[in-house]
Amino acid sequence: MIMIIKTIIGGLFWIGVGVLFCSGGLMYGLGDFGLPGPGLFPFVAGLILVGLALTVIGDAIVKRGKVAGEESGRFFPQNDSWKRVIQVLFALCLYIFGVERLGFFLTTFIFMLLMLRLEPRKWRVTLPAAFLSTLFFYALFEVLLKVPLPRGILWF
Repeated sequence: MIMIIKTIIGGLFWIGVGVLFCSGGLMYGLGDFGLPGPGLFPFVAGLILVGLALTVIGDAIVKRGKVAGEESGRFFPQNDSWKRVIQVLFALCLYIFGVERLGFFLTTFIFMLLMLRLEPRKWRVTLPAAFLSTLFFYALFEVLLKVPLPRGILWF
């Protein structure tokens, strides 16, 4: 029962953060469809955050607090979970420092490969998924939203 209360309190906290993001985005202005405003990204991020928090709260209520790690009471339920957190932080740092030099396309592709390989998957799944997700984000920002992305060494 304590876990469900902690989960609900945590979810409510993140709902509050999401609402703050949404209100900040509205203050900056969402813009139009063809010309997104500076508040569009924080607004959408806030909506996603609220949605995820509601999902966590609903899941905790439906499962009655039976969440991962409840039995052991540990923050990381698996022994090597902390290694994945370190790997993700390392990959994010590489992405930040590499995107200007290597360009958006190559850096995002490498980043997606690293993220998809956190769980053992076959390369015939990982490579196309990394390429298609990179292509999706490139099309979203460069083509649809007309946001110039770093070209890097490959010039595309």
